[in-house]
Amino acid sequence: MSAAAIQRLRESLDARADAGAPVLSFWWRDDDLEAPNAALSELLFATSDIGVAPALAAISGTVTPDAIGALDGTAARVLPHGWQHRNHEPDGAKKSEYGPARPVSDRLAEIDLACDRISAVAGARALSIFTPPWNNIDVDLLPHLGGSKAAAVSAYCSPGREPMAAACPRLDTHVDLIDWRGTRRGHSVERLVDLLIPWIKLRSGIEYPLDSTRGVLSHHLVTLPKDWAAWARVWQVIASHSASRWVCPETALCMVRGGRDSVTAQGMEAS
Repeated sequence: MSAAAIQRLRESLDARADAGAPVLSFWWRDDDLEAPNAALSELLFATSDIGVAPALAAISGTVTPDAIGALDGTAARVLPHGWQHRNHEPDGAKKSEYGPARPVSDRLAEIDLACDRISAVAGARALSIFTPPWNNIDVDLLPHLGGSKAAAVSAYCSPGREPMAAACPRLDTHVDLIDWRGTRRGHSVERLVDLLIPWIKLRSGIEYPLDSTRGVLSHHLVTLPKDWAAWARVWQVIASHSASRWVCPETALCMVRGGRDSVTAQGMEAS
């Protein structure tokens, strides 16, 4: 069955190429970096094996220097993933570290603190692309992000829903590799292809502002070695097809900032 799924993926990319559509740029985000472990090693091996530079969203207040050291020899970048990955919302509300339960000023100050910590601990690997835990940031905060240290915000964009505008660029993810509502483990190849194809097909109706950028979202702590091995065929098709390509996080950031390519590792324009 997985061979048939891979063929469907190729055919959807073929159709895009035949239509003369823009090449799709895929980038990779992995969440919850905190400490070095075997799961992190599996992620780094899997992405380097297919030539992908992942952006690792690190829990800013608790990520250890050893976790950054574990990235030596890789092209990985590090993003601020909240401050403590702590829910501040009341019981029954959707989990959020940046929801309406706290004042806007407090949340903005914490975002700046998170960006500063990641810059300090990750150095040249740091990118100030703020990634809220649970992909949840309240709409009341979005208009104020332009005055923060976040160069962009990265959450999750579901098919058929245009993301809410923010006062800084959005560099969202679109395909989550984990079945959170079922097994809480990695999707099968068949299901993964089902999730990818809607983001590859040419659409009418809703047009997304970043129509040629797609984000893949992984969580190394709940991914099994067999999942990385199975998914590799999918990533290789994306890498080898004329209608798609993998880009590094810096390039993805440049794309959402209007094509400006003079961006340093901290996500700021080079002088």
